[in-house]
Amino acid sequence: MMKKSFIKISHQPRLIKWAVLLSFPLMGLLAFQFVATTPTALAAKKSKKEKEDQIDYIALAARLIADGHEDRAQQMLDQVDLLNEEVDVKQFYTLKGLVLLKQNNAEAAVKNFELAVKNGQTEPAIFLYLAQAYFILKNYQETIEYLKKSGPAAEAAPGAFGILAQAHWELKEPALALNALDSGIKKFTEDTSLLRVKIFYLVELGLFQEVIAMTEGYLTKAGIGASEYIAIAEALRRGSQQEKARLIMGQARLRFPENTQVIVQLAHTYVDDDRPLSAAMLFEDAARLDNKYFLEAAELYKQAGRPQLALTLNSQVVDQKEKLKQRLSLLLEAERFELVSGMDDSLSRLGLLEDDNVRYALAYAYYKLGDFGKAESELKRVKDASLFRAATQLRQAMNNCRDAGWECY
Repeated sequence: MMKKSFIKISHQPRLIKWAVLLSFPLMGLLAFQFVATTPTALAAKKSKKEKEDQIDYIALAARLIADGHEDRAQQMLDQVDLLNEEVDVKQFYTLKGLVLLKQNNAEAAVKNFELAVKNGQTEPAIFLYLAQAYFILKNYQETIEYLKKSGPAAEAAPGAFGILAQAHWELKEPALALNALDSGIKKFTEDTSLLRVKIFYLVELGLFQEVIAMTEGYLTKAGIGASEYIAIAEALRRGSQQEKARLIMGQARLRFPENTQVIVQLAHTYVDDDRPLSAAMLFEDAARLDNKYFLEAAELYKQAGRPQLALTLNSQVVDQKEKLKQRLSLLLEAERFELVSGMDDSLSRLGLLEDDNVRYALAYAYYKLGDFGKAESELKRVKDASLFRAATQLRQAMNNCRDAGWECY
């Protein structure tokens, strides 16, 4: 009775399936092209006065987009008079689509890009942007078709290979997804993002030997940091490959000995294998660097049968509510009921007695000390229906003790 832990060990959040959308490095490229091609030369046909009065809102919008000021670009585009025959309509709709795409309004962006094409836009990058917008809309077939149409624009962007792979993956075409990644990896030998995505795909396909073979080369590349080790290890853990994940994180700890996330991820591989003592020692190491991990370290020492160590680390937990709840659990586990009963005021002051599980635990401690009056007083305040049976059993035990007298102890 009352062996239930009050604490859950937290795990790393699951990775986005399967790869974070690889960023397009071309967002400003097309805008810069438009700056160069916007027909400001038309002003040469005007009088000097007319040229001074004329403001080329499209050129200004293009420059603002290229500089990352989409909201201001929108203001410029709002001032364009589309009824003016001299306005370059295809440039207008292209820039409007770029603004909308950057504002995550993919559906409206598609409409404007298609209007740009209808009005004569032929720059390859326009199809790349259409592919990106359709990808956001989860229309993966259109994504693939427009990537094909974009030709050289897609060939110049590592992210385009990533989106092509992801589109095939979502369409349940893993072989084509891997082919797309391999093409990008071959073309952009120094880019690590495509290698990382390929590793995730291989994990999903259960090809763990290939994963290990790939990671040996991947993790030696320049610029690889702790986050890459952690991401790969987490993918392996999700594939129930704890030993391989532990190997990866062991290497990471040698490279990044002061990185708490590396230590914690390594600890999780031991938690997965039901080895709480090894995990507890690692969490204790992490707690020396970041005190928020004392709670997990103490809980794992409790699970490993080291209650005194657990209590020692619990004393260093910063969050007072979590600290007291865990201390209650530890003292109950150690059957130190007098100390539990002495926590009554602290539990009440911090509002923890609003938790019926905590109130029941306190009632149980009073029962074990033979103070049936206080035990019953706490049980009366328990409202949680899931504890009704346990409370009934505890009352029956107290009645039996009253009947049996000293034999109850």
